[in-house]
Amino acid sequence: MRIAELYSDLSEQMKDYPERDEELLRIFMHVLGMERHEFILSKNQEIDPLSAQAAAGIVKERLSGRPLAHILGYTYFYGERFPVSTETLIPRYDTEILIEAMEQYCPKDKHFSLLDICTGTGIIAFTAAKLFPRASIKALDIVDAPFLNSKQFLGDGRVEFEKCDFLDRSTWTGHWDYICSNPPYLNAEDTREKRTTPHRDATCKLMCNQQHMRAQTVHIETFL
Repeated sequence: MRIAELYSDLSEQMKDYPERDEELLRIFMHVLGMERHEFILSKNQEIDPLSAQAAAGIVKERLSGRPLAHILGYTYFYGERFPVSTETLIPRYDTEILIEAMEQYCPKDKHFSLLDICTGTGIIAFTAAKLFPRASIKALDIVDAPFLNSKQFLGDGRVEFEKCDFLDRSTWTGHWDYICSNPPYLNAEDTREKRTTPHRDATCKLMCNQQHMRAQTVHIETFL
């Protein structure tokens, strides 16, 4: 069987998935060990039975509702590969807006301090560390396993991490040149609506009422 034929068969199985083409591309890149351009140029080649079986197995698991990033164990963010954890939300492409804002406002040739609140997997902090080699970066979260997993995966020792409840002011101190955060941002009604879509990862970690968001905003202002 040619790669293109298997791709067509699996594409039909995933026809109800809005991001079908991108997900299938990632699946084939994963099982074949190819980059994007290599896969595009190889569609007319034969696919070996083990790789075909692996691709079909991933699609079957995806159709059960499990997020692709959890199946593969990683996702891509700002052009880099990052591990994912079931304890935090899978990084979204729209989170890259925060990185773009950093590149616009933070100096690349000077030292500055950056605090990443609700860091989760640390994807924002680790990306910032690559972009700003002279920055001092600290990340906070109430759980530490996702961050430590990323740190081991990336081999990055520059980002300092502190496990704490950010809203408990007595647990930590400091003032920072820049503060970034990608905190919970859905209310309960939004979350109920998203739960009807089986193709997304769990949204309960996004839940946050308006009072909690106001508390976070006021709290952040005391560290600038």
